[in-house]
Amino acid sequence: MTRKSLLLHPLVLFSTVWLGVLGLFILRLSKILAATDGEITSAVGFILVPYVLALGATTLYYSLVPKLWIRRTHLLCNTPEAEELVFLKRRLKRWILLWMLFTTAEIIASGGLPLIWLFTGSSKTYFDFGIQSLHGLLNSMILAIGLCYSGIFVRYGGRRNLIVPLGILAWSVLLVTRSMMIVNLLQTGMVIILYRGISAKFALKLVAVVLVIVVSFGALGDLRTGAVNFRTLAQPTEAYPEWLPSGVLWVYIYVTTPLNNLTYTMASLRPVNNILFPNTAAPLFPGIVRSLIYGDSLATSLSGELAVSNFNVSTAYVGPFEDYGALGIVCFSLLIAFLAEFYWRRNNFRDQLIYIVIGQCLLMTIFYNHFFSLPIITQVIWIYLFFIKGKSKNPHITAVGNHMSALA
Repeated sequence: MTRKSLLLHPLVLFSTVWLGVLGLFILRLSKILAATDGEITSAVGFILVPYVLALGATTLYYSLVPKLWIRRTHLLCNTPEAEELVFLKRRLKRWILLWMLFTTAEIIASGGLPLIWLFTGSSKTYFDFGIQSLHGLLNSMILAIGLCYSGIFVRYGGRRNLIVPLGILAWSVLLVTRSMMIVNLLQTGMVIILYRGISAKFALKLVAVVLVIVVSFGALGDLRTGAVNFRTLAQPTEAYPEWLPSGVLWVYIYVTTPLNNLTYTMASLRPVNNILFPNTAAPLFPGIVRSLIYGDSLATSLSGELAVSNFNVSTAYVGPFEDYGALGIVCFSLLIAFLAEFYWRRNNFRDQLIYIVIGQCLLMTIFYNHFFSLPIITQVIWIYLFFIKGKSKNPHITAVGNHMSALA
């Protein structure tokens, strides 16, 4: 059984981000945070309490699980994964070639790349790139491939395995998309922490990197909108320390305003009570299929009611609330808790990589619903496809696999 860092346990991940945001909100460092402490605590309670109860119930179930399930799990834990590694890397290379083929077709069909459009003054943007319904799947595919190579690097070594994760960063720059970059960085960092934990040296490096990102984030934001303009929008209170770099205010506003929007939506919007869950499930489907399923009932906006129009993110829970109110929030927390706990307890390499995807989705619930975002959650399907086993009659490959198994 592979030892895993408890820092990435479903309870630690989820409760840390939500209690952290609640604490930051209560500091009241911005005048645009209009929700009262009671409203904000109640909203987080509807989110966190069902999640914790579901984890507790799942833990109790596994402690009383029948012996048959225990034996089956034991067999999964003792699968000779190092033998499979040889075949996995060969499969990943084939999938990369397939991704390159379709991506080349997208570049030709789009007439270039977003970064080039940006420098040449073209009216086209990232949203004009790619082939509809195919682009999201290709993004998901390359993110899943990058996660697999990151996992291989952490467990088995070989710096060449980091080429793909680093290449994804470069590709996200060419596409001028922050979401792919953030997801790739989060998943790479999480897979490292899962298997290696956080040493004091690594923690110091992590703090330094975070500080650089915060300062850079503020500097770039100031260049785009102007420091004075952003402070006018953010409306810092007298309690905000003026000596802090502007990046801190940027991060504070972007972390707290989604919860502000959620509570505003909960106070001002009536749920549609639609069994098709248009505000929650619609992003799961490609654009063409989405229109066929939902038609006129398709939500025009997945941001809910906005307390301040300039900040249009409303957490992963705005959709469930719009569909079924507080019950929708509770049900969504139960769903993701059961899903996270199930994969956390699996100890084969494939399911641990899937847990990283789920863990990243847990962290991002304070911003978006990545669980129901097609380009993100379909990584799970890709990982299952990558790990489909095939038998080889080549004794040399089998011998190499056995050798790697002995070294692991």
